[in-house]
Amino acid sequence: MKILIAGGGTGGHVNPAIAMANNLKIKYPNAKFLFVGSKHGLENDLVPKEGYKITRIPVKGFSRKGGLSKIWPYMVLMAGMFKSFFIYLSFRPDMAFGTGGFASGPILFWTSLFKVPTLLHEANVLPGITNRMLSKNADITAICFPESREYLKKSKRIELTGNPIRKRLLSADRVSSREQLKLKNDEKYVVIMGGSQGARPINDAVLDMLENHYNDGDFNLVFAPGKRHFVEVSSSMKKKFSKVEIPSYIYDSDIVYSAADLIVNRAGATTISELTALGVASILIPSPYVAENHQEKNARTLENKGGCVLLMDEEINGKVLYDNIMGIIRDEDKLKAMGTAAAGAGIRDASQKLSVLFDELLEGVK
Repeated sequence: MKILIAGGGTGGHVNPAIAMANNLKIKYPNAKFLFVGSKHGLENDLVPKEGYKITRIPVKGFSRKGGLSKIWPYMVLMAGMFKSFFIYLSFRPDMAFGTGGFASGPILFWTSLFKVPTLLHEANVLPGITNRMLSKNADITAICFPESREYLKKSKRIELTGNPIRKRLLSADRVSSREQLKLKNDEKYVVIMGGSQGARPINDAVLDMLENHYNDGDFNLVFAPGKRHFVEVSSSMKKKFSKVEIPSYIYDSDIVYSAADLIVNRAGATTISELTALGVASILIPSPYVAENHQEKNARTLENKGGCVLLMDEEINGKVLYDNIMGIIRDEDKLKAMGTAAAGAGIRDASQKLSVLFDELLEGVK
């Protein structure tokens, strides 16, 4: 059996693809996998590390400018379509799985055209343009938010599955995690980060908070500024605190997340899926630099359910961040209610739901 997996660019596209490949590899040990991605996305690091073969096609986002900058993406698209056709002919997949991003469009066009059973996965509330186009011909489109149905009215079939979550995170235990971190029962533990790469507006707000508002012992803080900002942030710290830890990266995220009382982060699909799966209260600060402002739509959905507080880039500073954190962690009823609301929006068995859909589509090709 040959399974083609397409998608890339961001972690929201790559992580679900890898998670499902890992699950399918266990279930179908003789299956052959081929990932199709772009030349510059996260898939180039993450996919080979998981032991999968990846082939790359040229892709480029569309520009609103005129002249050559407007024409060039179409030329790149045609090159991607041409290469994808030969990828299809050489691999001849029995099944295709797409997670969005421009890299998934050309190859999944061909799989749909040649009637290969195709399953799409959309992690955000607002589906990307690629998935919106592909869902018209894909056999099934799996979504993570009920609200996504509104944008996929021409899809053949839609199923609410959620986003696959790392097994280590799902199996993490809050009590044992806090014991490992040597946290007392009455100590509040706050985690602040800005996505996998970090975010300068969040980093600046945290530095302002620590310099002008935070008192050592207000709460335990883990602040991950991102690897590319780590040296700059570390050298900017003028004060030293016993309850503040600033790692370059949170490697034991399953322990740290499950022990947290409150998490401050961007509003990517993976982040929200993990927060809701764990039932952790959060302050979400959507990135304004993503396509179609989809992170704000993700955050608004959780905010409407009472699971998070939403702050925008332009309004955050040290005082705003400090006041919001303290306003949540000092109010036990509010903290508990936010965690409960987050858990109510979570889907912990997304991998199993997607596996059932895979089995259904594969039934006709075994």
